[in-house]
Amino acid sequence: MGCSAARAERLSSNQSFEAIIAAEVYITTGRLKVLGIAGAKRQAAIPDVATFTEQGINGVNVATWFGLVTAAQTPREIIDKLNAGVNQALRMPEIRQRLEHLGLDVEGGPPEKLGAFIKAEVDSLSRLIKAGALRVD
Repeated sequence: MGCSAARAERLSSNQSFEAIIAAEVYITTGRLKVLGIAGAKRQAAIPDVATFTEQGINGVNVATWFGLVTAAQTPREIIDKLNAGVNQALRMPEIRQRLEHLGLDVEGGPPEKLGAFIKAEVDSLSRLIKAGALRVD
């Protein structure tokens, strides 16, 4: 099922987890009511919507994230140059504001920070799969 078809199906049901960046038009036109933020903090794009934790629903922490990765054998000087360019762009007010408006938390940082984050995500999801809480189809 394509992305648009899947989104239409979710929007026709009673509930959905949707990234603000993907659902912005539905939120702003009133076709989608946001019940809560499934992350650690409120989103700049919709600051009046409380997190699930603030609403007394603990353990809901779903985040959409983006990172730039490259082949493992890429020379460190190229990685450092790419990293510096990305971090420079993320510090630009117009880029930062647009990304925040789309509901993204802008972080940046060294490659090791993203590597540690990805490892933690893999470890967490692996535990859920092994416990039977998630199924891989």
